[in-house]
Amino acid sequence: MTEQDPTTLLRQALVAAIADQTGMRETLAVPYADAVLAYLQREHGGGHLYIPAPPRQYDLLQIRAQLERGDSVSRVCMEHAMSRTTLYRLFPGGLPRKDASAA
Repeated sequence: MTEQDPTTLLRQALVAAIADQTGMRETLAVPYADAVLAYLQREHGGGHLYIPAPPRQYDLLQIRAQLERGDSVSRVCMEHAMSRTTLYRLFPGGLPRKDASAA
């Protein structure tokens, strides 16, 4: 079995990704993949490229309900796989407090 070179593998992955994300036939995706590949080689060839992950989406209504129900900050953070900093950032006016009428 012969190994394909990294450029060919990246080109194939780009073609497949463009086709998958757009619904375009792979033959039509080739020029777009070639353009992206050329850009990446020109600007970042041979180096390491940092690609940030997409921003996470949190269910603020569910998180608010948990906090108003009295769930601990630690529990909410653990269940939603977030840091305390992220939780506080989601509620800039302060965290919702336990609803006194629910007691």
